Amino acid sequence: MKFLRKKNTELSLEVTPLIDIVFLLLIFFVLNSQFDKLTTMELSLPKVNSNQLNELANENLIIEINSAEEIILNGKRLSEFSYTSLNDFIINNYPENKKAVISADSDTKYQHLVTVMDVLNKNNFDSVEINAIELK
Repeated sequence: MKFLRKKNTELSLEVTPLIDIVFLLLIFFVLNSQFDKLTTMELSLPKVNSNQLNELANENLIIEINSAEEIILNGKRLSEFSYTSLNDFIINNYPENKKAVISADSDTKYQHLVTVMDVLNKNNFDSVEINAIELK
């Protein structure tokens, strides 16, 4: 007796149409995506002379930042420029001041200005002015 053998049918996945679909999707997403241009803003800080700062020192906390990353608060040089040291110094020495004037050299990094403004905001300063000085 002769038995009929079943033919082994191999299952296979056709990769060619899958690759075509993937490429079509890739082209679709590339053509429909929007790339934003990075925009920059050039800042030119105003210049004031140091004589004008002396007039403001009587009623405000004067914070001077020079290009050597040194910070001076009403004539007192801060030993280390960091968020915590600046915060502790302001809390201990100037708790009653609520107005501040930040005077920065034109070569000062903006990160230092942001750090100082963050500390002043944390200590509830009402008014903060920013001046740029040209040190000779």
